[in-house]
Amino acid sequence: MTEKDKSRYTEGSVIIGGSVTGFGIVSDRAGAAIASAVSHELSSDIVIGKSKLRRERRKTRDTLMKNQAPLNLPALYFDGRKDKTLKIVKKGTKRYKQVVIEEHVSVIKEPESIYVGYVTPLQGTAKAIETSINALLSAKNISTVDLLAIGCDGTVTNTGKFNGVIRLFERRLQRPLQWIICMLHLNELPLRHLFDYLDGKTSRLSSYNDPIGKLLDKCETRAVVEFESIPGQLPTLKPDDLSTDQKYLFEITLAVITGSCADDLANKSPGKMSHARWLTKANRILRLYISTPTPSTNLIILAQYIVKVYTPVWFQIKTHSSCKDGSRHLWKLIESSRFLSCIKRA
Repeated sequence: MTEKDKSRYTEGSVIIGGSVTGFGIVSDRAGAAIASAVSHELSSDIVIGKSKLRRERRKTRDTLMKNQAPLNLPALYFDGRKDKTLKIVKKGTKRYKQVVIEEHVSVIKEPESIYVGYVTPLQGTAKAIETSINALLSAKNISTVDLLAIGCDGTVTNTGKFNGVIRLFERRLQRPLQWIICMLHLNELPLRHLFDYLDGKTSRLSSYNDPIGKLLDKCETRAVVEFESIPGQLPTLKPDDLSTDQKYLFEITLAVITGSCADDLANKSPGKMSHARWLTKANRILRLYISTPTPSTNLIILAQYIVKVYTPVWFQIKTHSSCKDGSRHLWKLIESSRFLSCIKRA
């Protein structure tokens, strides 16, 4: 390859690396294949490999990060989950691929919902999460001087008043922050405690041994019977804008309110059974209710709670998602739950 060809090769790789990084829509392998195909179309014998493209993408990202001005952060939102991650593990002199469960915490800048990045804390403790998020912000040259609020779900790890993630941020900044806690997670807590109170707790991952819980797993296979309607009110919205599980919740709740379930709805899946997904558990409780000829008192109470409280509050939160509406959602949850004060379990 001549010096001129080398120069063209390097310059072309830099341009392509910057373009692919800017759009962020293809992998290194796919980007290299596209670049090589274009090169051949232009009657050039230069081939750009995925390793070369990966290096140029890394250089482009590093350059952009060095040149950008410090980014202000009015509000920081984070959320974590455990994912199966492919890792390369060294054993002796050899390396092996291994799938491990790893904690990933995504960080978002608000307003505008700009993705900042993700971190992998060494532990799931509040200190480890707070430290890793701060390290990410420092690496991205993002200032916390103007930070006013932090948003997250309501787990104790995040919201502990002494050593939660938010409290550790406040200690680091030496000033209080506005706490913006996920209302959808809050809405699940009363239903979870009511279910445990009426039907008992379980230590198993996705199944129950108690009277109601053990019927939820196969509830969609049961035939719909004549059932007593439960009065309730749902907000006006477009079901087509909802996810599959949320759309099912809206439709099955409406069916219980009207006292009629369409065949199409009866044949749909209420969603995967899991202790971590109370949305699908609510779906299954209502599906079990409309297919039980003589429902127990406890099943009726659960169905009433979902129709009168859980579903209306869920969709009120979805249709009014601003943090300024949080207190209204909390009041709605409390006020709607008052019917339980005169109900006794079986």
